[in-house]
Amino acid sequence: SKVVWIFVIETEEGNLLKTKMPRDARILTVQMQAGIPCLWAEVYPDNPVEVRRFAIVSTGCPVPPGVSYIGTWQDGPFVWHLYEGPRG
Repeated sequence: SKVVWIFVIETEEGNLLKTKMPRDARILTVQMQAGIPCLWAEVYPDNPVEVRRFAIVSTGCPVPPGVSYIGTWQDGPFVWHLYEGPRG
């Protein structure tokens, strides 16, 4: 059965971050928790793990080509936007 897991997002603007998640994970939201940016996803824990790639973009900066919007969160005066890149 599926469960909700939390994943910490490392805020390094412009870098394509790699995160391992069970295959078919469905991202639910991106928010701050206790001052740390995180994303929550529905996962099937027994599924094989795959690498997911994410890009962090601040407001007013270019969005990398080939990515899909996931969500936005605020961190003090900063507003960040998370995009997912190609899988694999």
